[in-house]
Amino acid sequence: MHKTFPEFKLQDGEYLFVIPSGCRGCNEHVLNYLADHPDVIAGKYQAVLFSADTKRLIPASAFSKVQNVLCDNTNKLDRMDFGIDGVAILKIQNKRIVAYKCFAVNDMKGDVKDFFISIP
Repeated sequence: MHKTFPEFKLQDGEYLFVIPSGCRGCNEHVLNYLADHPDVIAGKYQAVLFSADTKRLIPASAFSKVQNVLCDNTNKLDRMDFGIDGVAILKIQNKRIVAYKCFAVNDMKGDVKDFFISIP
């Protein structure tokens, strides 16, 4: 991450990733939701990360209220093995991934905003 975003300092907290793998319908659903509700993630994450290829799928308004939106123009994020797919949240403590969750079909059965509740 340091090589791709040298000016960004990794801190403890949660990071939202949007990568093109996983269920395309789930990804589109959550991105459409975020475009309609950009305040859902404002102030919650240390950064929102996506690749240049993923950026084409994201409505411009989805992250309009979010600081630290990082776009990986090399598309390396799409190939990294974090154990995540699609829209996911990673929790970092002491520069290590300690927890993660990925948006899945079951998340579409309830209120989508419940997915964005912090990881305990």
